[in-house]
Formats: sequence, structure tokens, C-alpha cells
Amino acid sequence: MSTSANIVDEFRQLASPERSERMSYILSEFQDRISKTNRLVLDRVLDMIEATDGDESLHLDMLSSHMSRCDPTHMEYFPWKNGYALFDGTYINSMDDYRYWYSTQDGLWSHPNTPDGLLDREHEKALQQFLERLQLAVEDNADETWFGDTSAFWELPAEYCELLRHVRAIGYENWDKQMFVPDINGVDLNNVENLALTPEELSDLTCTDGFDIAAGWTVGDNENGSCIFYILSRHSDQEEPWRWRIFVEANFPTNKIFDTLEEFLSWLSSADDWIDWEGVETSIAELHILCSSHGAQQQQSLDQLINQPGGLGPMDSPQAYMSPGSSILAN
Repeated sequence: MSTSANIVDEFRQLASPERSERMSYILSEFQDRISKTNRLVLDRVLDMIEATDGDESLHLDMLSSHMSRCDPTHMEYFPWKNGYALFDGTYINSMDDYRYWYSTQDGLWSHPNTPDGLLDREHEKALQQFLERLQLAVEDNADETWFGDTSAFWELPAEYCELLRHVRAIGYENWDKQMFVPDINGVDLNNVENLALTPEELSDLTCTDGFDIAAGWTVGDNENGSCIFYILSRHSDQEEPWRWRIFVEANFPTNKIFDTLEEFLSWLSSADDWIDWEGVETSIAELHILCSSHGAQQQQSLDQLINQPGGLGPMDSPQAYMSPGSSILAN
């Protein structure tokens, strides 16, 4: 493998204040786009749920079961029960409440206790130590031939380092529950050495076909076969410099490769373009059958309890104390 140390990193060419300003702009654009996309996606999902036969109790059970999915092929019944209590004390127990709440979600996880989202001095020091440890881990796992005499001056991609100074993580809400995209994880100080992978491990990925690989590490993993990587790479059939690219290994029709973080975030915030809506419709139909069946079984058990000798009277039943629209499983 060539030992050329020419690594393209346009973001690193910016002065430090320019990097901060540029990253702020990139994240602001992402925030605006994904907030709109989130509203469009969940509006469509909720419309599908509310278009099915049944009352709001059933629809809330369908929503709860839908949002509880952690795998595209596995579906379980999760009743709404007591709804959701948010950090500010707001209580969600209706479809309208949920519509209002999700309109505020923007995919960004700010650093704690910092109103502007930037790191304070203590966390800045911890981040610097993390990046130094990560660079060593990536170097230890890198292709020895490539790194030969270059290890003294190569660096992690500047855009990634700057990103972690602004936010601790970035994620897609996945309200469609079809494309399970992992989050860009925040700093994990206890797992640095396990993030870096060897070129052989990276070359075994489907998404890296057609690329020469020198080094890389995992920046996101959803534990269901989908991962995000930063990989130092170049096209195998082209004469070109090395560069850090973002690769997405996922169960999508087409694997995704991005030359910059900005390109990746633009794709991530445009989910309406790649959501499998036929899959969502099928999923909602299956949810309706699943939740309707469980609801009918619970109602039958409740009726038997009311009508059996010595059982509950009609005014003793849980429904007698419920507000309109609440789940029959509310405590």
C-alpha cells in the first residue's frame, strides 16, 4: 500500500474561530431540517394510526407499541398505560399531546449545564484527553505499512473533533421504525480502545467495497447490525489522496458513503426521501391487529370479573373513573 501521507481535510484548513462558526452553522441547518422532517414523518405515522378502526385508547396502545420497537422485524404489544411524563413535568396522554411534544425534537443532544451547548473548561479538557486516546487507539489498529513514517503528524478529522465541542451526540428519532439509523454517539471515556478497528475488519464491511482502507473507528452502533464509521480511505481504482469519510453500514437498499459530516447530516435530516412508507403502512396494519386482539382479550377478562358472583359492579370497573381518551390500562 502507498505510504503517501497526503490526507484531504478541508475543515482543518479553517482557523479555529472559523471552525466553530462553520460547525454552528452546519448544526443549525441540520436542526432546522430535521425538526421539519420529524414533524412530517410522525404526522404521517399518527395519521395512519388514527385512520384505523378504534378509539383513542386503542390508537395510543398502537403508538406505544410502535414506538417501543427496537428491531424492524420484531413487534410486541406495549400498552400505553400511564403515558409519558416529560422532564418539565408535562404529562402526555393523548395523540394531540404527543403531536405537540414531538414538534420540539431536533435530533441534537447538547452538553449538560451549558445553555449555549458548548463545553465548559472541565469538559473541554476531558474531551481533549478522549481525542488523544482515540487517536492512539486508531493508530495502534491502523495499517502499519501506510502509517510507516507518517504517525508523527496525522490527525483525526477536524470536523469530528469540532462536532464534539458543540454537541455530545446526534440522532435520528426513527419515528417511522423502518430505517434504524444509529446515533453519532457522544464521548465514551470508558470505551475508547474498543472503538478503533483494523483495516481488515473495516474492509470486511459491505459499505467499504471498492475502497482502500488505512484506519478507522466506530462513531455509532445501534446493536442491530447498523453502524456509522469514520474511515481513512480512498477509491481503489482511482489515483487520489486519502481522506476521512463517513460510512454507514445498515440494512438499507443502498449503503451510504459521505465525504463530509455536512453531507451525512444533510442525508440524515432528509429521511422522508428514503423512508420505506409501504413498510410503515404494513407495520401499522399489523399493529392494529396485534393491539386490537390484546384489547379484546383484556376487555373480555374485565367483563368476566365484573359479571362473576361477588365480582366488581359496573361502577367499580376501572373505566368508570377514566377521563375520555385515556387508556383502559391506566393505573
